[in-house]
Parts: sequence; structure tokens; C-alpha cells
Amino acid sequence: MTFQDWGRRVQRHPLYRAFVPVGLITFGLVYGIMGLIALQIAFSGGDDQYHASFHSALLAVARRPLGNVLLLVAVVGLVVVALWQVIEAGVGYRHLSGIRRFNRRIASVGRALLYLGVAAAALLVALEVRPGFAGFESGSGASWSSFVSWLFGFSGGRWAVCAGGLVVAGIGIGQIGRGLGRIFVDEFDGDVPRWIVALGMFSYVMLGMSLTLVGLLFSWAGVSAHPEWAGTMNHAFHFVVDQPLGRWLLVLIASGFIAFAVFCMAWSSRAFHALR
Repeated sequence: MTFQDWGRRVQRHPLYRAFVPVGLITFGLVYGIMGLIALQIAFSGGDDQYHASFHSALLAVARRPLGNVLLLVAVVGLVVVALWQVIEAGVGYRHLSGIRRFNRRIASVGRALLYLGVAAAALLVALEVRPGFAGFESGSGASWSSFVSWLFGFSGGRWAVCAGGLVVAGIGIGQIGRGLGRIFVDEFDGDVPRWIVALGMFSYVMLGMSLTLVGLLFSWAGVSAHPEWAGTMNHAFHFVVDQPLGRWLLVLIASGFIAFAVFCMAWSSRAFHALR
């Protein structure tokens, strides 16, 4: 059996079809919750009690009635959408050719890894497992500063941090391009209403801006030898709110995160599958 035959069997299975929407909605809701936390950060003046991260968003779900059960269902959905992207990476985007097809397939690999990462985080939260790196996931600036300081102790550590930050910033710029170029439209089945296109453009640009800022702060930590500049999305949000007009810029970014949740809900019922 070829990979294409296997992929076709997977994508025609009723459980696969049922859980792809679950995974996309879950992924969007995680970002939506982070957006709500970002609004709290904005209107509290950067109060440190608010932490915007995947981990804190998943904890917010776990604290609800039957939250752990919902997270376990979400884990299955996220694994299935990761499988979807693996298939797309192998045989998808056949309407494209050359470097454009290659780029889209590489992007699918990246999304598959991201979905699996969120699935792993959701599983740990659902099972109430607290790994040693939980401090990083919770958005603790002190934890990240300690980690980066540890890296600085190695030869070339500062430049490794700088390079890693540039990679993250590059991914963020790619997300901005994905939004402005409306690349996501190819991943919908059929015509896409204008309001969904507008929502996708806005949300991907805001997500990309946030990720780019995270990467640049990491790079600056390496260049300046000040590890306190390095951090997570939570760190970037607190950095933004401390700038002139930062509260309103953070409100705009938070709106993009919430818009992404709505976008994923719309995407969940219209997702394109290469092998139907």
C-alpha cells in the first residue's frame, strides 16, 4: 500500500472526519482564551498575575466542570488534525508545483508539529502531570531568564539564542505573509466567504506580529547578553503593554487572537482534504 492509498483510507474514515473539526476548534479556542487573557493584561496595566500561554489557556479549560474529559477529547482531535497535515505534507497541494508546492508542504509539517505540541500540553494538563519545564510553559519570566542564562554559559550560547530568535521571528513573518497573501484560502473546500477571508487575514497578521516580537526579543537577549529580554508570548504581551499606546496595541493583538478562534470554527466545517 502506497502512502497515497493509506492517506485516502484515513481521510475517508468517519472518525477522521468527525475529529478534524474537533481539533481545529480546539486549536482556535486555545488562541481565543489567550486573547482574553491578553485583554486582562492590557486593562490591568500589565499585572503579573495574568499569564498568556498555551498552558494557562488549557488550565482554564481544565478548571471547568468535566474540563479534564473535554481536554482528552481535544487531544484526540489535535492528533487527528496533525495527521491531516502529515498527509497534506506528503501528497497535498497538487494544484501547485515547484517551490510553491514545496513551501506549502513544509508549512504543513510545521503545523503538524505545532498541533502535536499543543496535544501533548493538553494531555499533561488533563492528566494533571506537571513536568519539570512547567515553569516555562506557564510563562514565568524568571524561568526563561534562568534557562537563557544557562545557555549563555556555553561557547556560542549567546549566538545560538540570537539565531533561535531569528528563526522564530522568521516564522512570525511567514504567518504575516500567510495572512496578507490569503494563502489559507487554499486550505478551504469550495468558495470562501469574504468575511472569513477578512477574519483570516486579520488574525494571521496579529498572530504573526506577536510571534515576530517574541523572536526579536529572544534575539536581542542574545545580542545584548541580557537574558531577561527572552520569554514567551506572555513576556511579549507584557512588553507591549509597557510601551506608549501599548495597551491599545495589545487590545488589537488580543482581538486578532480572538478572531482566530472564530476563523478556526469556520475552517473546521470547510477544511480541504487532498485525498477524499
